[in-house]
Amino acid sequence: MEGALWYDAGCRLGEGPLWHADRKSFFWVDIEGRALYERDWAGGAVRQRVFDERVSLALRGAGNEMILGLQGGVARYDLETGHLSRITALGINWDNIRCNDGRADGSGRLWIGTMPMEGHAGQGSLYCVEPGGSYSVQQAGVAISNGMAWSADQRFFYYTDSATREIWQYHFSEGSISGRRTVITIPPHLGLPDGMAIDAEGMLWIALYGGSGVGRWNPATGSMMDFISLPVPNATSCAFAGEALDQLIITTAAGNGGGHLYIAEPGVKGMPLHVCGL
Repeated sequence: MEGALWYDAGCRLGEGPLWHADRKSFFWVDIEGRALYERDWAGGAVRQRVFDERVSLALRGAGNEMILGLQGGVARYDLETGHLSRITALGINWDNIRCNDGRADGSGRLWIGTMPMEGHAGQGSLYCVEPGGSYSVQQAGVAISNGMAWSADQRFFYYTDSATREIWQYHFSEGSISGRRTVITIPPHLGLPDGMAIDAEGMLWIALYGGSGVGRWNPATGSMMDFISLPVPNATSCAFAGEALDQLIITTAAGNGGGHLYIAEPGVKGMPLHVCGL
């Protein structure tokens, strides 16, 4: 199938797509533009919020709050007042590191990855941040931390270090992961795995940076089952959206006409995302 243009965003590095069921709106970020965007689902009006640091993700928090991943750490942001408060800096010197992808688990913990800037490969990590702000490193030595999802029963956690072109499956147990194994390997002609979403059938929709689309993969067999083609090379992430979670919105990065958002009807519904309880 093909993705259709949904919004002419003009992002430098579009990422972090998120359906907000309570607000009936769709969020995404432009990491390099240091901006958070919200688009009304019905009317299409767009609001931009700009920050002093790179912002890589925005997850639903309590009420009007969003939990942000910034180049300075994790923060709480009030959508109505614009108030920004820090939760944790993760003990990091942020000169050459920034946050990247992240998700909340079923207990409201934040799982968030960091990645090094140019010339500092392998210095990223995957963190689990508990309500209250304490944190632990769950996977170290990462080049490009990306793409997180849980199976419906929360038994398995999926994650990728994009540079490896592998999707890893872990056993998940209340704030810890173990038993890593590779369940999907992305062939070179499809680029690098980036952000991902899981559908109601347990299949992974993986944005392919350099692969001009999003693939649907079966983690039990490692095979690609479907593909959404895009007219631009660098898909960065995807999220199910709409009240029925039956639309897939895809973010892209600038270059060769990219930086906009695309939409597809995948023929399957997504899994609702958990609220972050930090």
